[in-house]
Amino acid sequence: MTAARKAPEARRAELIEAAMRLFAEKGLDETAVSDIVGAAGVAQGTFYLYFESKADVVNAVVVDISEQIVAGVEEIADEEGTPALDKMLRMRDALLSVVSEDAALLAFFHRPGNEAFHDRVSRDALRLLVPVHERVIQQGRDEGVFKISHPDDAARFIAALQDVTDPFDMFAEPERLGHHVEALTEFVLRGLGCGDDVVAAEIARMRGRV
Repeated sequence: MTAARKAPEARRAELIEAAMRLFAEKGLDETAVSDIVGAAGVAQGTFYLYFESKADVVNAVVVDISEQIVAGVEEIADEEGTPALDKMLRMRDALLSVVSEDAALLAFFHRPGNEAFHDRVSRDALRLLVPVHERVIQQGRDEGVFKISHPDDAARFIAALQDVTDPFDMFAEPERLGHHVEALTEFVLRGLGCGDDVVAAEIARMRGRV
């Protein structure tokens, strides 16, 4: 039976979704193009209308996951009338929520054999986050709450710090999660030049919540 005709964007999205599901279930190396087209319910030739190879669909999955991770953060950063400090803290919480609330994504990244894929998604998402953080840091500088001279470099440093303290790895140690998040928050706020009162207020708030 011939697959029903669909808009190219919808068919491509189905292939990406099928690929991600199989990468989570079988691992990246064990998933073949034939597995992906079977899961998507299309002919193998259809796959090659959208992707040149398995590597090409892997790249598409990396981009798709990265954009999902960043979307909520970018929405917060672009809010009108919200102070920069509130944005920065809510952006942190949004990133953690993406990881903590998506069990499939956690399983995907922790599956043996998917380590390289995990690293690629992390790098891609952090690359997308740098200009988002830069906008918020610049706003905080204009508001006088972030006392820092170079918002662009500060945004890159925060991205590098997030790369080291990968949230997917943090959730692998749930008993230490609160400690990790508190330490990261204090380090970032002090690095942005926030006063002791600001840092202390946020740590106190976190300790009452976590």
